[in-house]
Amino acid sequence: MSSSTHYQEKTRKENRNKIISIINQKPLTFTEIIRQSGLSRGVVNRHLKKLEEEEIIKKEYREGKILNLLLPNEKLSSEGKKSTEPILFTVDALPYILGLNIFLKEIGNNLSTVEIRMEKADMKTRIELIGKRLGVFYLFALMKTLEENNADWLKEAGSLLNNVDYNSFVWIAFSLSKNKAPLLSSQKAITEQAGEKIDWNLTKVENKDIATFKNLLKQIYPQEFKELENVLKGQKNYEHHTPNDSPSTEPR
Repeated sequence: MSSSTHYQEKTRKENRNKIISIINQKPLTFTEIIRQSGLSRGVVNRHLKKLEEEEIIKKEYREGKILNLLLPNEKLSSEGKKSTEPILFTVDALPYILGLNIFLKEIGNNLSTVEIRMEKADMKTRIELIGKRLGVFYLFALMKTLEENNADWLKEAGSLLNNVDYNSFVWIAFSLSKNKAPLLSSQKAITEQAGEKIDWNLTKVENKDIATFKNLLKQIYPQEFKELENVLKGQKNYEHHTPNDSPSTEPR
């Protein structure tokens, strides 16, 4: 496979998985999928047709709108389950990993609100929780990759935070101040219309919030933080002397 063909296939799969992830959140119209995915009409149209042929999604007419729905797991073919399970696992695991409880409330006219509450009030405790769950999440994905001989598990796990620029879960979990994003207290929850894409920009993260996050990481994982900083500086921490080849510590 040529590099250009490989790139095209990689892009095709990424676009397909993005559409599946978006529809997994709630049924959407063709126009809504275009808006939320940022993909062209032609690309979205081709993927929706293919997903419908593969019986992964279906169209349903509701209140004057044609919606695209992801079929429930029990109605998917074995191939459908194999291709969508790693994607949906990653999407659905994110709130748990970040220590967030999600509450959905229907408000009529095919609209719903999302209420998000933090599992742990203290930010330091949240970061400890996230660090442990994130590590286990990647190990679980590795296990599934080996168990099913399916590299998609690790590929999708690696994309867990890829949508960080518009995924409000991340900013809420780490109490980061963003454009249009409230800084949450331990008792506060937010409510927003499901499926809304908030216009946030990574460059607008407050410097004080970044410093707080960095300092907490140093406190919670001091040894790991130091080792990773050394790796960043080009120091190969994994290259150790064998016992018989240790440099002498005796004074010369």
